[in-house]
Amino acid sequence: SHEELARRIIERQALERFLSPPIVERILANPHQVHLGGENQLATVLFADIRGFTRMSENLDPPRVVDLLNEFFTQMTDLLFENGGTLDKYLGDGIMALFGAPIARVDDIPQAVKTAIEMQCALERLNNVWMARGQRPLRMGIGVNTGQVTAGNIGSTRRMDYTVIGDAVNVAARLCAHAAGGQILISESTFRGLDGSYPYKKLEPIRVKGKELPVETYEILWAEAAPRSTAVPSSA
Repeated sequence: SHEELARRIIERQALERFLSPPIVERILANPHQVHLGGENQLATVLFADIRGFTRMSENLDPPRVVDLLNEFFTQMTDLLFENGGTLDKYLGDGIMALFGAPIARVDDIPQAVKTAIEMQCALERLNNVWMARGQRPLRMGIGVNTGQVTAGNIGSTRRMDYTVIGDAVNVAARLCAHAAGGQILISESTFRGLDGSYPYKKLEPIRVKGKELPVETYEILWAEAAPRSTAVPSSA
């Protein structure tokens, strides 16, 4: 019926806002697999944030600020979808992404870290373009954590968004806040899911508000992990 077709089109458009096309197809084909109403599940949460963007944007025309952010978000979202991630939300000059929600896969953790590395490489390529236009380069900090989250459509009757909440989200956000520009910081739980597949350095544990014990922290040395043709060390 026309009503059924219209409903499915609206469903698809809603899902395509935050999921890659293959995952949208899977959900529409098997809606019973996904519980958007709310459930506890294991997920890997990624936060990425441009350092010093607010200060820098004060010296730019508003249209240029919007153009820069749109270029940045387009690249980062494309990478996220290519690697099977879920776009949770844009955060001003940052991004929150999920792996394992709403659909879990066995390679969620490696894919999340691969995405983080590719994001840093993509920003270096963008910087080359921007610097050629006389623009100062941007740096980005990324934090990744794996843990139990509560996932579902959360909001008001007027507007709901699929998102995750919980301690694991707070830890990922804290790791991102602690990361310097050009750094990728991951937690012990994410590190354990990698099998040492990327060069890394163990750092001092980070204290997180509300957690009794500090969070064991590792830095992924992405400039060593990435193909030489795409990577530029963060000190460049």
